Parts: sequence; C-alpha cells; structure tokens
Amino acid sequence: MTDGRAAGITGASGFVGSALCRAFRADGVPVVAFTRDAARVSAAGVEARPYAISDVPELAGIGVLVHCAIATEGEHDDVVRRNVDGALALYRAASRAGIRFVFVSSLSAEGEASSAYAEQKRRIESLLGGDALIVRPGLIAGAGGLFQRLRATASRPVVPLIDGGRQTVQIVAIDDVCSAVRVALDARLAGAHNVVAPPPLTLRDVVVALAPRRALLIDVPSRIVVPAVALLERLGVRLPVSSGNLRGLRSTIVHAASDELVRRGWSPAPALTVLASFSAKGLG
Repeated sequence: MTDGRAAGITGASGFVGSALCRAFRADGVPVVAFTRDAARVSAAGVEARPYAISDVPELAGIGVLVHCAIATEGEHDDVVRRNVDGALALYRAASRAGIRFVFVSSLSAEGEASSAYAEQKRRIESLLGGDALIVRPGLIAGAGGLFQRLRATASRPVVPLIDGGRQTVQIVAIDDVCSAVRVALDARLAGAHNVVAPPPLTLRDVVVALAPRRALLIDVPSRIVVPAVALLERLGVRLPVSSGNLRGLRSTIVHAASDELVRRGWSPAPALTVLASFSAKGLG
C-alpha cells in the first residue's frame, strides 16, 4: 500500500484524519500525522509533524499523502485561497517526491451544491493531475462532523427540517471511508471515486432513524432559514450547523458508488444498518 514507507495524513487530529490514522496503523503501516496539535495524535507508530494549511511540511519517509485538512476560520476569500493553494502545493510537492497523493473531497463536489465547501472541493479537484486519487464520501456517519451535529439535533423534542427534509442524503460509515481509501491504494486507482452506501435516503429519513424518541418535525422553508443562519454567522454567532452545511443539503441528485471500488471488493454497510447502529448509541 505504501511500499514500506509511512502514510502521511493532514488534518490528522480531525474526524476523518484521526480515523485514517487508526486504520493505517491497524494495517501495520507507520503514520506521519500532520497537525497543529501534536498532543491529540500521540500513539504508538504515529509520528507527529507540524503542519499549517498553507505550508508544505516535511515529507521525508512518506509513500502516501492523504490530504484531509481544511481551513474554515477567517475571511472567506482568505480561507478559499489557503485551502486551494495549500492543496495544490501539497500535490505538487508529493508528485516531485514520488509520493502518491490522495485528496479527501466530498460527494457535493460532483453535485450541484452551491456551498462554499463544495465549491472549494470542486476547485481543488479541477487542479489536481490525473495521477491523484480523489475520494468523495457522502455524509460520513461517525462521532464527528455534520453527522454528529445531526444526531444532536435529532435528539431534541422539536426538530426543524429544511424544506421538510426532502433532500437526498447518501450515507457512508467512517470505517467504510477508510476501507475505500485502502482498497483504492492497493489497486493503484487514480481519478475520482464516489464513496457512498445504498440506499439513498431523505434527510427526514435520517433524522427519524437517529431520533432516540419520537420528535415533532417542523417544516422550515430554506428561503427563510439559510439567509437567517448566514446573517447570524456574520454577527459572530456560533451555530450547530453553518449556512454552508444547509446549502450542501439541498441536493436531490443520487450518485452511484465507484464501480472500480466495488469490483475490487469494497462493500460498505447499508445506510439503514449504519443509522440503526448509531440510533442505539448515546451522544457521548
């Protein structure tokens, strides 16, 4: 998978990055964790190296570089510049060093979603060369990210649903995202690969499945709530979901999982099974 060298993970202290660190270590692959917070990734077989989103870190000893990190704080134009320029600089440095480059993108990058997050992922994808491996997960089910915030929302007695929750949501478990990366690397795949589990659901389906008890679901028009959330963000109010999250959930398009991954044995847990496992867990 890594030709005996280490796997480098940017954003290694985050939700996806930390899961990938554990997955590579479980396969016996040494890991170099690129992070701003080395204390959060200390583990056997893991070497922490300092990393900032706009810099190229020390890549010595790495066979694969998986780019998960993304900047979210700061002025919009500066955040976009750091994310796009930083990803491109990493890719170029990896290519010069003969390191395989993996970009963890998003299913929203293929769709029509107009969120800043989707647009940045889409732009980064367009700048990478044909030798890069691009992994596009759907909504990642696990103890972090937007999914964890949805679980918290679903636990409330009253749950607002944007446009009644009719949006299409495609789930994939965090462990299946990690296994998709490993399968793709073993098969030496390149290009973009959608990483989703069947069947596609609606946002309402997801909320109902995650709710520990029957909640009152309130239909809220997106034309009202999205601008309101965006205004609160500009005023500095921290919310459980961002206006970008809400725009990203507007999709009605269903995307198929990568045929090449499936042909090579990648078999994700069904979406309803994944949701059932989380509905039985507490939020801690």
